[in-house]
Amino acid sequence: MLFSHLQYPTGPAGLFEQASDVMDKQKNNRSRLYLAPDRSVYFGPLRPLLSPMCTAHCLLVSFQEPITIREPESHSFLTAYSILLPSGAQVDINTRGQALMLCYLDIYGRDMHRLRPTAGRTLRLSNGSYCVGSLQSEAPLISGARHIWMNGAGWQETRNWLMDCLSDSGGALNGPPVDPRVLQAIAIMQQRYRENIPIDALAKELSLSVPRLIQLFKRATGVPIRRFRLWMRVYQTTCLLFQGESLTSAAVASGFCDGAHFSRAFKEVCGLSPSDVLPPRNQLEVQLVRSGADPQGSRSSTSECETV
Repeated sequence: MLFSHLQYPTGPAGLFEQASDVMDKQKNNRSRLYLAPDRSVYFGPLRPLLSPMCTAHCLLVSFQEPITIREPESHSFLTAYSILLPSGAQVDINTRGQALMLCYLDIYGRDMHRLRPTAGRTLRLSNGSYCVGSLQSEAPLISGARHIWMNGAGWQETRNWLMDCLSDSGGALNGPPVDPRVLQAIAIMQQRYRENIPIDALAKELSLSVPRLIQLFKRATGVPIRRFRLWMRVYQTTCLLFQGESLTSAAVASGFCDGAHFSRAFKEVCGLSPSDVLPPRNQLEVQLVRSGADPQGSRSSTSECETV
C-alpha cells in the first residue's frame, strides 16, 4: 500500500498529539484540489460552519480534530474523524475551520457500497437515509490525507492510495452491477454537457421512458438524474475556470446563461457559493484529470493529469 511507511495513530490521543504539528503547517500550506470525472478530492481548510446539500456521496476525513454533523430537524448529531454523507443529505457540519479531506465519491455508488457497512456510528436523517462515521479504514485515511496535504502528491498516487483504503475498508469490493443504460446515460451527459441535453431526449436516445430512466438512474447512483446533469455542468465550468477562462466564458461554454447563472447552480448543487468553497487561487494547487470515469473502480487505471 502507498504511504505504508506512515505511522497510523492508534486512537484519539495519538491524533491530538499530531494535530498541533498539522495546525502549525496549515498557516503556510496550500490547499490541494484534484478534479477528476469519477472522484474529486479537496485537501485543506473549510469555513467552520457549513450546511451543504450533498449532490453526490461524500467522504469527510479530519486529520486534526473530530468533525461534528447535526441533523437540522431532530438536532441529533454525530462526531467522528471520518464521516460518510449520502447523496441528498442536508446536515449542518462543524469543521472547526480545520484542514480536512473532502472527497466526492464515485458516481456509480461503489465507494458508498464498500464503506457504509464498515462504519461504527450512525445518524438517521429526516429523509430516511443515514450518515455514518468512524469507518474501519479511518486510521490510514487520516494519515494518508495528512501526508498528501502537507507534502503533496500526484493524482495517480493519490487515487491509488484512496483505492487501497477502499479495498482495505472491510466492505464488499463490488456492489450490484450498474445497468448499462445508466452507464450510457452518464457517458452521454459527460460528453455532451454543453448541450444541457433534456431528460426526455436522453430517455428517447436510450429507448426508455422518462420515469423509467429516472428510476434506474436513482437506483444505481443514489443521485437524481437532473441533479447529476447539473453537477456535471458545474464540474466542467470549474475545470475551465482553473484553466484560465473568465467566469462568463466558462459558464457559457458549459451551457449556463452567464456567470451569475453558474453561481446560482453551484450553490444549488453544493449548498455553498463558490467563494465559500474555493480559497484564493494563489493558495490552491489544482490538478485536472483528463480521463473519463471508471465504472469498475480499477486501481490500475491511469489518467492524464495537468497541474494548473
